[in-house]
Amino acid sequence: MLRSLALAVLAAILGLASAFPAPARLSRRKLAGDDHGHAHDHGTKEPCGCEAAEEDHPFKINCDDKAAIQAAETYLIEQCPVANMTVGWYEWAGIFPTAGPKYIWRAQATGDPLAYADPMMGMVLLAAPEATMAELVKLEPEAVESYYEEGERRRRRLAHPDHTEPCEEVVSGATLTPMPHKCYMLKFNEDLTDSHWDINTESTDALAIFTAHNPMEFERDTHFLQDPAGEDIETPEPGTLNQDKGCSDEIDGVKTCQQAFFTIQAHHDYCNHTVLTTAQELLMHDYEN
Repeated sequence: MLRSLALAVLAAILGLASAFPAPARLSRRKLAGDDHGHAHDHGTKEPCGCEAAEEDHPFKINCDDKAAIQAAETYLIEQCPVANMTVGWYEWAGIFPTAGPKYIWRAQATGDPLAYADPMMGMVLLAAPEATMAELVKLEPEAVESYYEEGERRRRRLAHPDHTEPCEEVVSGATLTPMPHKCYMLKFNEDLTDSHWDINTESTDALAIFTAHNPMEFERDTHFLQDPAGEDIETPEPGTLNQDKGCSDEIDGVKTCQQAFFTIQAHHDYCNHTVLTTAQELLMHDYEN
């Protein structure tokens, strides 16, 4: 029953068959001696998507539809950040224009009695050429790689084995500087109801901030990011990522991020291995992992 349902979902995603014969065993296509330049090969099967043409398969697939593959690739990159689809460390990210040399990150105790939402919060700051969603998404893999927990790197797309130190603990009043392969652990003093950190933006046109908590959890009566004059700094729209972004988006009952992933995966499994570009195949494996 569950397998029939899974096949029906796959067929719906491909926009094809509506009637299904008995469920067929779906096997991953593997190719001999071709690793596409990455760390796995494809075993010993023939270099074609012959399974898609077999009568016992409940769907058909147009392996020449490059536009569908490219659209799925674009949607995954722009709307479904990898960390959001796995166990990413960050809960929120935003990108801001930085016209001035310094900005102030603020956190406040909230509730009654006053208390911080958490005693500590991880943060990664990265410089960007402009404050756009595209730049924020582009920086996400670096932000994930820049975060450390108990001295062990959370590995995703990049590997930097020479960086193994834990996040630097910083207390209220310290200065933070955007840089790659660097993370901060903001430590809140329970004796202070308001905490702040200066952010050095002298060398940045825009600032991408990734945090382990939504900063609005630490707002009592003051915005979390301000300039030295006390003016609130907001992200352009859209300019933020949330941990559940994309995971719950649906159109006609189909989760759109899953649809995009399955579109690429189906072309990988049931078409000639040259149909996907290396970048598309690596992207698919990012979401598999």
